[in-house]
Amino acid sequence: MRSKYGIPEFTKEGYFKKLVDEGVVKDDVTLGDLKKFDAVNYPAHYNQGGVQCIDAIASMQGDGFKYYLQGSAVKYIWRHEHKGKPIEDLDKAIWFLNKLKVTYEKT
Repeated sequence: MRSKYGIPEFTKEGYFKKLVDEGVVKDDVTLGDLKKFDAVNYPAHYNQGGVQCIDAIASMQGDGFKYYLQGSAVKYIWRHEHKGKPIEDLDKAIWFLNKLKVTYEKT
């Protein structure tokens, strides 16, 4: 089932499956666990109105999306020692790099 924006609903068969298929999360993660606040893979503040922020950005950027992903990875690597949560920032950088890898695999 898709939202009015064409984004898969966050169900085991919808967005969760999309995250697993894209390698963003492992398939042994439960849907319930993922729906809890996860600052790296599923931050609640980036899921408003039934649309994942990353999907909206991808839609707006088109072919330029890969550059957004590169810049975001660099940003988190750049600041990882300065915000008090270096492991979390490095995990976020890895998340963006994994998303970038999937983007290239699709082309």
